[in-house]
Amino acid sequence: MTLSPLTADQTILKVPVGTDCELLVTISNGALFTPRHGFRSTLTDQPMLGVPSYIRSKTPFDVVS
Repeated sequence: MTLSPLTADQTILKVPVGTDCELLVTISNGALFTPRHGFRSTLTDQPMLGVPSYIRSKTPFDVVS
């Protein structure tokens, strides 16, 4: 499967991720001016609150805030 438009390479060093609050806003509402939609209508509060921790656990490098 090929995504259109192509997604950004999230594996590069020092990807700006932001604070947990910023991540929750993006997860809930989607990323502005991108095709990434929000998950507010899909995820309940408890799973959504776990996503920032999951993202940080999969980020093996120093995160730039």
